[in-house]
Amino acid sequence: MKRQDSLHLANVFGDCTALTFLAACSLSVLSGCSHEPLDIPCPAISAGELVVTEVHGPQTGEDQYGEWIEVYNASSRTIDLSGLSVSFTKLDGSSKLKMFVRTAVNLEPGGYAVFGKQLPGAEPEHVDYGYLGDIGDIDGSGGKLFDSAAVEITSCGEFIDLALYRNLPTKGSLTLNGDISPPTAEANDDEVNWCVDNLEDEETEQKGVRGTPQEENPSCAE
Repeated sequence: MKRQDSLHLANVFGDCTALTFLAACSLSVLSGCSHEPLDIPCPAISAGELVVTEVHGPQTGEDQYGEWIEVYNASSRTIDLSGLSVSFTKLDGSSKLKMFVRTAVNLEPGGYAVFGKQLPGAEPEHVDYGYLGDIGDIDGSGGKLFDSAAVEITSCGEFIDLALYRNLPTKGSLTLNGDISPPTAEANDDEVNWCVDNLEDEETEQKGVRGTPQEENPSCAE
């Protein structure tokens, strides 16, 4: 882990938690990939140009939407996300899931991209890229998103964004406050800016609570 990543983690977690987290992350047991990275160019993305905005974890009851994470393009240009890496690390550093975007995903400025737990090529309409082929069953969980974790986005090891979440809802998703427009990497550092979106609609009983994949988030005040 590079120095700037460590400093960023220290700012997000607080000094004591960060030290524990960073020490645990140095252990070799954190290898969570079932495939090696592809030999493809990494996208040239600067820190803060992609922003984690929503996480939809394992749900209770019927759920046809699956697990996914959403990112926002805060830059002024279209970005091809192929070569991007997204990792989920438990806050105690004991387990890690990591995925790579292995095909072209063109994300326009101001747009949202969703990475879901499906096989590439078999994604539902609300998912732009399926990461199921990357994650491994390293802890008997079947590769489920962790209840609480640090999400880090990198490109060829270069830091882009990091967000911390705790206690993923089992009904709906955890969202960055839609009142923060446009979303920023600074805003998603603060846990107070996140809330649960469990809004139901006419399809909820049949399909589960959808959240707002590929869309602007609702206000946390609603």
